[in-house]
Amino acid sequence: MELLLIRHAQAEDFAMSDEGRVLTQKGRGQATRVGQFLKQHALAPDVILSSPYARASETARLVGAASGVTSMLVEPWLACGMRPQEALQE
Repeated sequence: MELLLIRHAQAEDFAMSDEGRVLTQKGRGQATRVGQFLKQHALAPDVILSSPYARASETARLVGAASGVTSMLVEPWLACGMRPQEALQE
């Protein structure tokens, strides 16, 4: 099994809540380019797991769309504050 860890693309600095921060125009372009890179280099994953935070799920959707990945799961345990041990357990 291969695991790719992709950090969210550039997000706006401020929002009503940290969870609600969405991607900037630049961030949307970054996420799309990452997805294109994955597709061009045959690295597209079978499934994308995402944090429920807006910037993370938006990044995941754009990466998935550009790389051809249609399976995406939003996992609450991927939110900020997750510990490595929790990720390994999941």
